[in-house]
Amino acid sequence: MSHRTGSKLIREIIYELDEIKELLQVEPSLTNIEVVERCFEPQSKSHVGFGGGITSKDLKGGSVAKTALLEELKTIRKEMAALLEELNATRKENESVKRRSDNIDKKCEMFKS
Repeated sequence: MSHRTGSKLIREIIYELDEIKELLQVEPSLTNIEVVERCFEPQSKSHVGFGGGITSKDLKGGSVAKTALLEELKTIRKEMAALLEELNATRKENESVKRRSDNIDKKCEMFKS
C-alpha cells in the first residue's frame, strides 16, 4: 500500500478529515463552505467546487441583500395576514347569504304547498 495519494501523504488526509469531523461535531450548524473556509483558509480567489461556476460570495450573499430580503418577507407576511382576514370575512358573508337563501327557499316551498 502506498503512503501517498497524489501529492499528499495519507496521514495528512486523515488529519484533515479528523479536523473536519471535529469541527462539525462542535458546530453542526455550519454550511459546507464555512467548514471548508475554517479548515483550509478562505476560498477567495478560486471557484468553489460545486460546479457551474458558483463562488463562495454567491453562496454567502451580502448583509445588505439579507436585510432587504428580511424586510420583503415582513411585508409579504403582513399582506398575507390582511388577505387571510379578508378571506375569513368573505367566508362569513357567504355563509350569511347562504342561510338567507335557504330561508327564502323554505318560505317559497311553504307558499307552494
